[in-house]
Amino acid sequence: MNSETDPLARRLRELPLSSPNPHEIAAYVSQAFDRGRRTGQSRPLLRPLLGLGLGTVAIAMVAIVVLEVLPALGQHHTEVTLQPKDIMLTAARHAEAAPITNGRYWHTAIRMNIVRVLSPSDAPPGLRVIPAGGLRTDTAADVTTRERWVAASESDTTWFSTQFSAASKPLLRQADPNDWGARRFGLEGRMLTLTELQQLPTEPNALRAFLLTPYPEEYRRSNPVQLNLRLFGQAFELALAPVRPGVRAAAFRIMAELPGSRSLGHLVDAVGRSGVGVGITEAGTEHQLIIDPKTWSVIDLQDVTVKAGASNPSAEPGHNIRYQAILASGWTEAVSPLK
Repeated sequence: MNSETDPLARRLRELPLSSPNPHEIAAYVSQAFDRGRRTGQSRPLLRPLLGLGLGTVAIAMVAIVVLEVLPALGQHHTEVTLQPKDIMLTAARHAEAAPITNGRYWHTAIRMNIVRVLSPSDAPPGLRVIPAGGLRTDTAADVTTRERWVAASESDTTWFSTQFSAASKPLLRQADPNDWGARRFGLEGRMLTLTELQQLPTEPNALRAFLLTPYPEEYRRSNPVQLNLRLFGQAFELALAPVRPGVRAAAFRIMAELPGSRSLGHLVDAVGRSGVGVGITEAGTEHQLIIDPKTWSVIDLQDVTVKAGASNPSAEPGHNIRYQAILASGWTEAVSPLK
């Protein structure tokens, strides 16, 4: 295809960089694949699209439209997968542009599967041991939804809710006034207050230095893979915390520079939502961060078996070991558990 003479290519070049028309892009993609089928050629699309002068955000939208068009055309989406850096930088720009909001409570809701193991030797790679007296199970009864409403005012009440299965009702309770951690947020092993979260740096290098402060220099030099895994998970933890938009953007920019990550293309998370995935592998387990391509916010962090390991020899590749799906994260005025 000649991008100088193709009419759709010319039309794409004329589109505003900040908001390309998805219908135009879909038509372009569809016709390109029609030509590929007629000629018997399989042609990657992002290469010519990159030559149209589209910005990264526009290219990201192209990839999203491609992912929607491909199933109907019987093509595999990996031809047009964005690079991990492109995904993270696009997410950073969207995070940075988000408005600053506030409310009475910071509300989070996470749905996760409960992993049970007998001993450390039985634990799947990368998972902590949960001594619950049983083997790991994957039944609906082992899915729990946990919600928290952290009061912005210290004089107000913080609330918790737990739903142990889809068939049960949420159990709502007030936080114990003596519970030191009820109004704090976990971030790289530290429990921070709302005030401390607001003071986190928005510059990537400064945020990275803060996140790595608990680790001695010798540990950093000898365990680079573990440090990357720790940083990889920070986008998830910060998605659950009421930080400034620039802090969340800085976390994505840190992840954009992490070595060893790979783009996973289109993924469906544990609760059936579509997203764009980025993964990093360690000890036979791939840690997958899933991002909503409409909002460019984190919606899930899951561990998937890539290959059987010494501590989990019977694991089948592709098995979802653990997931933490974010159902809600933001300010609200009322305590109302999800249905």
